[in-house]
Amino acid sequence: MGRRAESSVVASGDRVGYSLTTRPDGYRVRFVTPAGKRVERATGCDRKGEAGQRAEFLNHAAYAPASDIPATATWAEALADLDPNPRPTARFGPRLYDRRRGCSQAVP
Repeated sequence: MGRRAESSVVASGDRVGYSLTTRPDGYRVRFVTPAGKRVERATGCDRKGEAGQRAEFLNHAAYAPASDIPATATWAEALADLDPNPRPTARFGPRLYDRRRGCSQAVP
């Protein structure tokens, strides 16, 4: 019986192959990064099924597109991004739950 090739499809639509290896601390996953470097990452799992799911997550994380949002921002930049006129989220205003009636009531 032949071996089953393990792979996952990442956000770009490419199929990325990986292999699971057993180590004393649990399963580890090996794959090639977008930069062409071969890496081995710990899955933190002791069972092969769980390790396979975690391996796909690690592949997706490695091949995720770079974020345009800066990792840090000053308060001035954060406040500038906020909406100056936010819409209310509640359609009818705040409501309270009345235990005796088993329903919610509008706040007077």
